[in-house]
Amino acid sequence: MTSRAKTDDTPIPGALRWDVSWDEVDQAQLMTMLAATPAQRLAWLEEAMRLAYASGAIRENCGSQEGHEANQGTESSSDNLR
Repeated sequence: MTSRAKTDDTPIPGALRWDVSWDEVDQAQLMTMLAATPAQRLAWLEEAMRLAYASGAIRENCGSQEGHEANQGTESSSDNLR
């Protein structure tokens, strides 16, 4: 028995058919995000941060004193101008 690729337009049993375009999906996602309450947006952000930490995309000490101390010498003040 040989298998052949499906070349006609007959529906595949069990396959889902979406009658929308990618632009319509993008628009629907945008409307969903805009309809979210501030509490829902905060919950989403907290979950995204947990995922970022867990995946190693960001470190927990990101933005800590290490970065602040490294920038101390580059700040200019009126005392440095005299």
